[in-house]
Amino acid sequence: MAIAERLDIERRGVKRMQALADKYGPGPLQLKLFGREFSLILDPQDVHRVLDQTPEPFTPAELLKRKALEHFEPRSSLITRGPQRAGRREFNEKALGSDHPIHKMASTLLPAVREEAKILLDEVGAESGTLRWDDFNRAWFRMVRRVVLGDSARNDDRLIELIESLRSRGNLAFLRPLDRVTRDDFHATLKEILDRAEPGSLAAFMQNMGPSETEPADQVPQWLFAFDPAGTAAWAAMALLSSDEPKMDEAREEHWFRLRTRPRCCQSCAMPYSIPCACGPPRPSSCARPPARWNSRRASCPRAPRR
Repeated sequence: MAIAERLDIERRGVKRMQALADKYGPGPLQLKLFGREFSLILDPQDVHRVLDQTPEPFTPAELLKRKALEHFEPRSSLITRGPQRAGRREFNEKALGSDHPIHKMASTLLPAVREEAKILLDEVGAESGTLRWDDFNRAWFRMVRRVVLGDSARNDDRLIELIESLRSRGNLAFLRPLDRVTRDDFHATLKEILDRAEPGSLAAFMQNMGPSETEPADQVPQWLFAFDPAGTAAWAAMALLSSDEPKMDEAREEHWFRLRTRPRCCQSCAMPYSIPCACGPPRPSSCARPPARWNSRRASCPRAPRR
């Protein structure tokens, strides 16, 4: 990462993509590299096209990705081919609530997120007052483990260390031999935690989904993997805002305005009527009795019963 920053690779990459888009127009641009065919997406509309037409004719399961992910998630739906892919994909979509912008367990999971954020801010305030990456990253993965695996996994750093070790080998894909001992240890540890299905976690939600031919321990490593760049993106967003004080003030003001003035109509996930949720028809009584922390400017819900 340090070398990439010194060489300004990201900026150069953006310029190259812009040059390709100017030269060839909207894609996907078909490329052949080392005897393999790739589709380079140059237009936002093609993102939906590629996703909708996966796994045929587009597939993420190309050779390099398969060899990289085999180091720690060999049965992930992302690199599965053939008839098994549909079942594994369906399991992931159902567990993660892909068809709803708000997960069914939002109201259960959010308290853990807020609690970890508060602990982090208290720790930062007690020390230097400056939020550093190492502190943020530790707090981030404490939150991740609580959300996915349950509160008892909050301090289980070994699980993350195992996956980081396997991922570092996966970075070299087929140039490094598989460490099957560590991989089996990681999956056995993860399966043991998932089998506990601690209440209030995604592990419990998956168990309540009913029987499935898909083993959760084969799919969850991709989630833990994906939380890593999500944390990096959150950190980058905060760094960007902190460099522009007016924008930071604007973001804070927008956040608090939405928090305090939006009507919250669904008792299960506390989402307003304008946002589709997975909880079914909301009960308006929750709007008639909004949380006490709202101020007097709060908006009233048009569906709330009049008293």
